[in-house]
Amino acid sequence: MKALINADELANDVAGAEALLDRHQEHKLHGRWDTLKGKSSQRRQDLEDSLQQFSRDVDEIEAWISEKLQTATDDEDYGDTLAAVQVLHMSDYRNCLLGH
Repeated sequence: MKALINADELANDVAGAEALLDRHQEHKLHGRWDTLKGKSSQRRQDLEDSLQQFSRDVDEIEAWISEKLQTATDDEDYGDTLAAVQVLHMSDYRNCLLGH
């Protein structure tokens, strides 16, 4: 950003020149501060958007896990040991043969 200097602002002595330089530096500093605030505000918005997306993803994954846990912990007996599984399998096999 350029600051225009009019004839009234021209320095007549060293002190005036230093004051003019100080005002110019202050003007540049305010410009940089405004730029920083703008970038900071945009970064904050981006982070808030990312947090919302993360929260939605977490909710979706938790629902999926809950569904899979429900399926895995149904009350059906699948047997705790190999022998128990074989007994259940034979029982189902017999029921299938007798049912047809």
